[in-house]
Amino acid sequence: MKNLFAFILPLCFCISLSAQIPRLISYQGLLTDGSGQAVVDGNYAIEVKIFDAASAGTELWSESHAVNTSNGIFNIVLGSNTNLDLSFDAPYFVSTSVDGEELLPRIALTASPYALNTVKKTRSVTVTPGMISDANIFGNVSRGTIGGFRYPSIDFPDEGFQDLTFQFPFPADYDGQGFTVRILYTSTTNTGDIDFGLGTIGSAIGGDLGRAPVGVVTLPPPVAAGTLAEVTKTISGDPNNILDPDSKIISVLLRRSGDSAVDTSTGVLRIVGLVFEYAEK
Repeated sequence: MKNLFAFILPLCFCISLSAQIPRLISYQGLLTDGSGQAVVDGNYAIEVKIFDAASAGTELWSESHAVNTSNGIFNIVLGSNTNLDLSFDAPYFVSTSVDGEELLPRIALTASPYALNTVKKTRSVTVTPGMISDANIFGNVSRGTIGGFRYPSIDFPDEGFQDLTFQFPFPADYDGQGFTVRILYTSTTNTGDIDFGLGTIGSAIGGDLGRAPVGVVTLPPPVAAGTLAEVTKTISGDPNNILDPDSKIISVLLRRSGDSAVDTSTGVLRIVGLVFEYAEK
C-alpha cells in the first residue's frame, strides 16, 4: 500500500492587466510505501479528482498525469491538462489515485486556491472639478484656484448644507456590485473634521436620490492647510440603487453638512478629485 503526503499551493504568475488570470494550482506530493519509506523512483500514473465532499459526494473535476518521482517526490500542475473551471465558492476535496489505487483520506482545499474566486481586475474612473458643469453646483459651492491652475477644485464652505451633483456613464465591464470612491481633498485649515455625505443612484439628477446608499464620510483635516488628503468610501447595496441597469449612468450627490455636530471645521473644504474604483465583470 502507498501513502501520500501532499502540498497544494497556488502558482505565482506575473501577468499584464490585459492578460487572462491563469486558473492553475501547484500540487506537490511525497509517495511512501506501507512502512513510510519513499517509493522507488520511477514512473507513476496519477489521477487527481475534486469532489464536493470528504467521502462519497459528487465528482466535479478530474485530470490525469504521468509523473517521475525523485526520492518519492512529484510535482504536477492541476489545470494544465483539463480546464480548472470550478467556481471555488464551496468546500472542495482532492482525491488522488496512484496506478489506479485511491489514496485516502481526501485533502481539503484551503484558502489559497479559493483566491481564484476573488481575482478580478480593478479599474477606475477619475472625475475632476473641470468635468463638472456649473449648472450642477448649488448654494455657495464654487470653483477654486490652487497653485496657478484654473479652477482645480470645488470649494464647499462651512455654511450648512452645500450640494454638488453630477452624472457619468460607468464602463460596460463594470460588474454592478458596488465600488469604492477615493475622495481627494484639502482644506483651508488643519483643524476640525468635515461632515461629508456621498450618495449615488441610477436615475436622472433631480430624481429620488433618497433611495441611494448615502453614507456620511468624516473627512479629517489635512496635516497642514492646503496639503492634499485622501479618504476612501465604499458604496454597496442593491445594484439598481447604484447604477441604472439600462443606461449604465450613475448619478452622484456630494454634500457638506456644515451645521452638523460632526462638522467641527471652520475651513473651506476643497475637493480636487474623485476616483471611482470598480471590479470588472
